[in-house]
Amino acid sequence: DHIKELTEGVGESFVTFLIKIMNFDELTKTVFKKKYSRGEVTILFDAFDEISPICKENTIELFKLLKTQSHNQIIITTRSHLKHDLEKELNISACKLKILDTVQQVQFLVNFWKNPDLEEELIANCANLLIKYSNEVVMKSKVIGLPLIVQHLAEIYKDELDEDFEQKIKKLDITTIFHKIIYLSLNVFS
Repeated sequence: DHIKELTEGVGESFVTFLIKIMNFDELTKTVFKKKYSRGEVTILFDAFDEISPICKENTIELFKLLKTQSHNQIIITTRSHLKHDLEKELNISACKLKILDTVQQVQFLVNFWKNPDLEEELIANCANLLIKYSNEVVMKSKVIGLPLIVQHLAEIYKDELDEDFEQKIKKLDITTIFHKIIYLSLNVFS
């Protein structure tokens, strides 16, 4: 109902609506309003493909409203099957996330795990082993190349880096990898 009211110009403005649902304190409200009016805010709508079909039309209308009445950057994420619909409705071209190659995956892990208490060679060796084994496990489906998955792997194994690292990950299987990722995701705010 809020989206329908916003797109029909009834009720509060989008910025007022955002401030209300985000429960900003007074300072944050003031800064947000100023930044929003200057076009210095990036608004992320994540998982458009997961909203109820009943809300899709109104949500697209909201995107159109924001596109025409705001100078702020708007990012909408969705799976491929709705990409063309959004491009057509909003008259825009979509961007696609780039899969990290093996070298980039290893470099990401090395950078993420950088620690003055650990030798760089150990970190690089662990990164190479994790990428090698995890890519073998998922049969080169390129799932491991997704930046978010590489970040999850880095988080999961950050406290496991030692000389026995290979023994710990040799028995990796797809179920274990995704079980750990789901556990990490569910406990992110714990």
